[in-house]
Amino acid sequence: MRGSVKAGAIVNWCGISDVADLIDGPNKQDYAVSWIGIRPDSVALAKSMSPLHYIRRGVPPVVTIHGDLDQCVSYSHAVRLQGALVEAGVPNRHVTIHGGGHGEFDVDTTLDICTRIFDCLLSVGVPLDPGI
Repeated sequence: MRGSVKAGAIVNWCGISDVADLIDGPNKQDYAVSWIGIRPDSVALAKSMSPLHYIRRGVPPVVTIHGDLDQCVSYSHAVRLQGALVEAGVPNRHVTIHGGGHGEFDVDTTLDICTRIFDCLLSVGVPLDPGI
């Protein structure tokens, strides 16, 4: 291996932050249950797969984009993630797409989101190389 690569930032586009919530919580989803299956340690396994489990000081800055009407991954995941990031002192931005579902936004909204992501990455000092 040539060396390790460290992420400069994370862009979370309607992402799951709590897998346990999706397999055995108020936002249970059949698709998530099928990932893990029926097993005695399913909740513990789901927690170990959840980004919320790994939030700590030193995590790269996070930009979260999430529609507040998302039926696939509850908007509460974005809210809880932001809270955990703030508590840990991790630089982050949370962009709410009002009336938005699970990432299928119209062209104008998508262009606005991309601009906001770019601005957020620049504001936290992530070097953006258009040649990559």
